Amino acid sequence: MPWEEFFQVRFKLNCYPPNLLDLTGSIQNIPYLQYLDLSRNLLIGNIPQEMINMQSLSVLYLNHNNLRGPIPPFGSNSTSLAHLFLGTLILK
Repeated sequence: MPWEEFFQVRFKLNCYPPNLLDLTGSIQNIPYLQYLDLSRNLLIGNIPQEMINMQSLSVLYLNHNNLRGPIPPFGSNSTSLAHLFLGTLILK
């Protein structure tokens, strides 16, 4: 099945790739993605605004990673993100 047809992806406990920004470009190419679980992957870096702005994404799990920095703004008409799970992150 091509990635374009996925609406739910769980990369939980994979520890790949280490930088969330490296993964964001690939995830953005899944147009119908509604649910994304990247928890417990030892991801590093900031939460990319591009991930928050994905049109169809409504649930995003980023808990139990090593992400840092501010939480990007969301909740406007440009995103459908309704649930953002951060759990144990080091954010500023």
